[in-house]
Amino acid sequence: MYIHDYEKALDFIFGLIDYEKMTHNRSSQNFDLNRMYALMEQLGDPQKKFKSVHVAGTKGKGSVSAMIARVLQFSVGKVGLYTSPHLITPRERIVYDDKMISEQKLTEVANAVSSAVEHINSENKFGRITTFETLTCIAMYYFASQQAEYGVMEVGIGGRLDATNIIIPEVSVISTIALDHTDILGSTIAAIAREKSGIIKKGVPVVSAAQLPEADEVIERFAAEKESVLYKVGRDVTYEILDQNAETSVMNLIIHGMKDDYDVHLPLLGDYQAKNASLAVLALETLQEKAVTKETIEEGLSTIKWRGRFQIVQKEPTVVLDGAHNVVSATELCKALKVFSNTKKRTMILGMSDDKDYKGFLDILGPFFDNIIVTKADNPRAKNPDVLFDYLKDKPIKTFSEPTVKESIVKALEISDFICITGSLFIVGEALDYFEKK
Repeated sequence: MYIHDYEKALDFIFGLIDYEKMTHNRSSQNFDLNRMYALMEQLGDPQKKFKSVHVAGTKGKGSVSAMIARVLQFSVGKVGLYTSPHLITPRERIVYDDKMISEQKLTEVANAVSSAVEHINSENKFGRITTFETLTCIAMYYFASQQAEYGVMEVGIGGRLDATNIIIPEVSVISTIALDHTDILGSTIAAIAREKSGIIKKGVPVVSAAQLPEADEVIERFAAEKESVLYKVGRDVTYEILDQNAETSVMNLIIHGMKDDYDVHLPLLGDYQAKNASLAVLALETLQEKAVTKETIEEGLSTIKWRGRFQIVQKEPTVVLDGAHNVVSATELCKALKVFSNTKKRTMILGMSDDKDYKGFLDILGPFFDNIIVTKADNPRAKNPDVLFDYLKDKPIKTFSEPTVKESIVKALEISDFICITGSLFIVGEALDYFEKK
């Protein structure tokens, strides 16, 4: 196959098996790392040509990955960042030197890996290569071709069987674990923690966010079995939030690390981002990278940009976008929203994926709002807004239903002083696209 332009590259990538858009057949039995090993071997094992940091978890792993990459950018330069899903363009997933991969480069790399994908698919020994596996391969191939010093790799789902789990990182990072993707990872915190702990490699240090006891126990056991030193937020690093300013979107905090104290002006709001920053600092200190200093940590964290996570995109009326999509993230979002508790006529625009606990989500966030507009993203996994509407109809909150995110925003702007758009990153991505084009 010869891929001659960007649109053909996207057709190739997203024409494969794409579990992000599937509403069925999402069992862990469909994931086999042998496919990735075979694919990367065909391409000369590019994942071995740069040092890496591996980040798993349920909540905050994208933010933590972005924070680590940003500090490494200031410290050593030549850093790749691989995250998922994307908000607007798939190019967001693959970032090098703080810039998204260009359309031309994505096309070139997709063309380079396509024959290897076709070869593995034709053999079909371990099942067929998926969209996510191909994107992961493209990211690693691209970072290697750019002679990256580091690649910060965010796990897609789980960890043990995730396509990224072919790397041997300098440090393994586990952010907050909660119930999510239970159809794939298991229905208990312990089961999910086992999947996340699958990224722990023999002798490689592991850092963990403060976890529920049942998750903590699993991580400790895996680390001991792999003879990996375990560092924890709350024990080896702590933080103090000094203040959060809704006008400037800056949170000032002190992070007390193992090596130093860091004065951070984090341009992200929400207590959970303080937890994420502390986990990032712990991972960076664990790297033993001499170029990572107090100054680069402070500068990197104070200049982080991470779209779609408590992001204020408009001031009058105030519009906040947040990718919260489960009960744990709803709780954290509710805490963060307290900085806007003096606003009137508050409206939530909500759309969720079909496998999420919408009742628990709404029970936590609903009382903060005067109005809720339910809608759906343009994605096969989106929950029918009628289900959300029916659950809300007997509650003391004015509820509206709109067929699209755009129509929901137009409606909300007419009736609100404050708007929060949440429920999934797919909803947030469509909203962000609307405001960026406005």
